[in-house]
Amino acid sequence: MFGSLKKYKDEGFWKKNQYFTVYTESTAYRYQIFSYENAIVGSNVYKVGYQPGEEYQTFIDEMVKNSDFDTGIRSKSSNKILTLSTVQGMDTANDLLFMRYVSIHRK
Repeated sequence: MFGSLKKYKDEGFWKKNQYFTVYTESTAYRYQIFSYENAIVGSNVYKVGYQPGEEYQTFIDEMVKNSDFDTGIRSKSSNKILTLSTVQGMDTANDLLFMRYVSIHRK
């Protein structure tokens, strides 16, 4: 479903396509991509349940550090993060991981 995420390996593609919006009945959630990386299945990037604070900020900083390129965007532990992931291929243990932070707009 998210197979085209690999296009985000190209910084030029990211610059032209760094935002997307998720619509619900009452709200439009605008996301900006702050990190793109190839991640190992089972790594910390799949951990969930963080609360705002130091541990979550360390996790976010690690996402930024592991990004294929520096987007210049720094997210905070108070931001909500959306992660999209897709398998690169059947012969690899790596997943293609795509992370974003959210800015919320009411309709």
